Amino acid sequence: TMRKNHAAYFTTLVEESAPNLQNASSGEWFNRIDAEQPNLRAALGWSLNQESATAARLAASLRHFWIFRGHLTEGQRWLEAALECSNDDLDSTVRFNLLNGLGSLLWYEGNYDKARKIFEEGLNLSRAIGDKRKIALICKSLGPIIGWLGDYDTAQKYIEEAITISRELNDKFVIAGSMNALGDLLRVRGKNLEARPCFEESLAICRQLKQQDSVGSNLLNLGAVEFREGDFAAAGTYFAEAFALGMELKHKIIISYSLEGLGALMTREGQSKNAAVLAGAADNLRESIGYEIEPAERQFRDEYLLDLRAALSKEEFEIAFEQGSKLKMDEIPALTSLIKQ
Repeated sequence: TMRKNHAAYFTTLVEESAPNLQNASSGEWFNRIDAEQPNLRAALGWSLNQESATAARLAASLRHFWIFRGHLTEGQRWLEAALECSNDDLDSTVRFNLLNGLGSLLWYEGNYDKARKIFEEGLNLSRAIGDKRKIALICKSLGPIIGWLGDYDTAQKYIEEAITISRELNDKFVIAGSMNALGDLLRVRGKNLEARPCFEESLAICRQLKQQDSVGSNLLNLGAVEFREGDFAAAGTYFAEAFALGMELKHKIIISYSLEGLGALMTREGQSKNAAVLAGAADNLRESIGYEIEPAERQFRDEYLLDLRAALSKEEFEIAFEQGSKLKMDEIPALTSLIKQ
């Protein structure tokens, strides 16, 4: 009885937290969930064996937390276990959230083939129950995955379907995510000028909805676009704001990409050793959570690293890169402050 009540209490807590993990109070909620990790793991472990529906509700509500706080491997394990033990009568929304969460985690780990299969299962579920919003949500995720696997035309069709449906529903959350996805696909294809208005629309909506993590993603994309187009002052502003937001949220993915952007700017300014330190710090952050850098960001990174390696000897680069990989989180801001605004 105590275990059952314990699991019920924490299921209520995480279901209350789920919609708040993407708004202005997300930092407070992330910290609250962080503090309860031992209890949540205990509740998940018990419910997987005793109440599979409770385990599914817990895992589905924790999917954003695991993604944003970098618990990718752990989140994948719980979501897969919850899906495996679920009954056929599991609520369709809970099952959809499990699939969408698992697909996203596999995406971030770079397992695109498996992510595609999971997202396709989620899309089939959404079409079967005729839920337009769920169709749009899954299409905006399935599209980029297909793009990263090399089929850009099919990828764009899925994303455009998400945009059409979300505009029809006037669902600003999905509109913003879909426009960001389209911009990212255009960016990786070198169509920066076409990508810019997609990111700008998405950013404006995310600011309005106070979706902090999505604000960070759009800032990073706009920073990369402006860097490619030669507006380095604008790029620096975007990257600096994204970095500050990432530090506030303790969002290691946003922080790592921000460091890449700031490092690229430092490389241009001749601060090559500091840039190599930031590159090492960014690489270490991603490695610490098992995150695989995405294609558009990999292109950006590869290009500025070529210039950086040309500016330093092999030994100088390796020493600075290693120094960055050992930086603690609270040591990084002092180095990024050296960038010229």
